[in-house]
Amino acid sequence: MAKSQGIESPEWTKDLIVYEISTKNFTSPNGPGTGTFQSTQKKVPYLAELGINGVWLTGHNWADDKHFYGLWTQYATIRPDSIDSSLGTKNDLKLMVDEFHKYDIKVFLDVVTHGVMNYSPLIAENPKWFKSGSWGMTDYDWHGNHKDLDEWWVKTHVDYVLQQGIDGYRLDVSIYRPDLWYEIKRQCAEAGHPIVIFLEFERPSNNVCDFYQRSRKLSEQTHGIDTILPAYANVALGFKKKYENKSDYSIKVFYEDGSFDEGSSLRRGQLAVKIKNEPAVTMVSDVTFLENPDNVIDLLISNIDTTKKITKLRIHSDPKDGYHKWNLSSNELKARQEHGDTLSLLLKPPAPQLQYYSVQLSAHDDGWDGFPSDRNPYVAEGSRCLFGYNCLLSPAIPLFMSGEEFNAGFSANPKLTPELFGKGEEGKGTWLYGAVIDWAELDEDEHRSMFNDVKKMISIRKSESDLLRSYTNDTLPDIFGLDYIAKIDLPVPFAIQNEHKIIIVIGNNTETDVKLTVKVPLKKVSINPDRTYVIQDLWNDKKWEIPGKELENFQINVTRDKVSSGGLAIFKITK
Repeated sequence: MAKSQGIESPEWTKDLIVYEISTKNFTSPNGPGTGTFQSTQKKVPYLAELGINGVWLTGHNWADDKHFYGLWTQYATIRPDSIDSSLGTKNDLKLMVDEFHKYDIKVFLDVVTHGVMNYSPLIAENPKWFKSGSWGMTDYDWHGNHKDLDEWWVKTHVDYVLQQGIDGYRLDVSIYRPDLWYEIKRQCAEAGHPIVIFLEFERPSNNVCDFYQRSRKLSEQTHGIDTILPAYANVALGFKKKYENKSDYSIKVFYEDGSFDEGSSLRRGQLAVKIKNEPAVTMVSDVTFLENPDNVIDLLISNIDTTKKITKLRIHSDPKDGYHKWNLSSNELKARQEHGDTLSLLLKPPAPQLQYYSVQLSAHDDGWDGFPSDRNPYVAEGSRCLFGYNCLLSPAIPLFMSGEEFNAGFSANPKLTPELFGKGEEGKGTWLYGAVIDWAELDEDEHRSMFNDVKKMISIRKSESDLLRSYTNDTLPDIFGLDYIAKIDLPVPFAIQNEHKIIIVIGNNTETDVKLTVKVPLKKVSINPDRTYVIQDLWNDKKWEIPGKELENFQINVTRDKVSSGGLAIFKITK
């Protein structure tokens, strides 16, 4: 059902490893912030050696040079249909993309979907296309029935694909018009160049979105690594909590006097929300099932303020099959008042959204306004455990920021300010988008060893891609945590398996070498205790045979984190 409603993702989507580039700061041919398409092109062989196969380019179109954080940024777009001349020409962009393609690396452009700078010539040329504003900019009137705006938007983004060879888009903030992006995907697929679209946040997309950037992230942009996330200390549990959770319906009731109450089926609030009925909608549910009036979501909302008139209800749901939203006005409410402060709300179930899982180690918004000025906004900071256990070896599309692969020191663009709209002392900002990469660091042993270790992680992921890849939310991987014994607490080891083999990943995020015993559940992994199995140490490139019964108490030494070949242990057992 979901695949028939949308356009199926290209086969290569599941194997993506996405590397984010801030075009101006990735290279510095003429000093900090002078990167171009040509200078980026020269780094393609380096990225091919690293092993990534997707580049998220956060800078290509004509944009303002100081609106956000005092820098030139893609997010202060002036015209999305024009290349910024300081980066090069359309031909330069194409030559760069061609170079990436020579090494089988896909290229994704960043798109600012909400609007343009207030002085954009587009506003004078087409004033009816715009309405209100946000982020200090003027926003498109996406729902004003402007056929010429729709046609221009579709043509602009189809042209980038068919003329410059772009492989897809990352949509900043939101998608707004899934129908237009569906048409863009359709035209590109028909022309023989299927594309991928990923969104910054989880938003309803009518199956246009292939994955979300922030569906699983390891940091908060104003304070860095988030150690309270389940996925930080237990990848298997974090994965299951995110993608096998119960549906969460969040309700907001708006009253005539401008006030509101809210609540959720999983969290406490002023309103109490109880799920009375939820149809078992699956990825293969057909139209008949979805349109059957008996197959409804039935929610019981309690503690409504009966002294006020309801003007609107807003409902968000976040089940494993995708994020959905309903907005119901007082005239549209398919509901019945029960006992004064209680409402029974009936909703038609939406078709499930099919996406790939992803995990973000770092991205350009780390170090956002409010981040401590004395800290490095890069997330991993040399941690092999974070890079491997939490990111590259998890069953999701990994995303990370350029420079992190060799533990680059943070050097701010001299114009980078601490505050969003360019306030504060220049050069004192911590926004990761404004990090100027010092490539000379790669000549130092500490940074080169980090690069080699990340390169090895990526190589392992690719060599075991039947397991270590992304999955869609209708095909959950067989991933589970493993019990262990050690003198200090470690991230919970995890195993992922299919009928042919098991991959075991162990992380050590401490400054101490650790000896531990991992208990592999033989029945769960179909291991015969009386048989001998081949086990490969993928991290140290070793192989030996082991009796099955010894896996019940598998003893391992894991070197401390943040040193060469440390922080990880990775084993493959062939069944």
